[in-house]
Amino acid sequence: MKDVKFIKRKEEIVTSEKPVQELIIEFLKNGYSQKQIAAELVNRDIKPNSLSSVEKYLKQIKETYKANTLFHLACILFDHKILEKKAGSENEK
Repeated sequence: MKDVKFIKRKEEIVTSEKPVQELIIEFLKNGYSQKQIAAELVNRDIKPNSLSSVEKYLKQIKETYKANTLFHLACILFDHKILEKKAGSENEK
């Protein structure tokens, strides 16, 4: 397993491999709840990792993409090809 380096930025520790916001988007893509995301951040020793912190990250992500809701965010990310259809889905042409 790779060694993961941590970088401290404005009271936030992120992995050098992937920013926390990108990890959270990945977790959302996989259907994780906010509580599950917080638990996963704890498991990966990423801090801050509280439910409140996850909510703040989500707020920042929504502001970045100018989304009003998580559903709206998902639609925007899909339009930007950040979220993609899974291979083999029924509606795939």
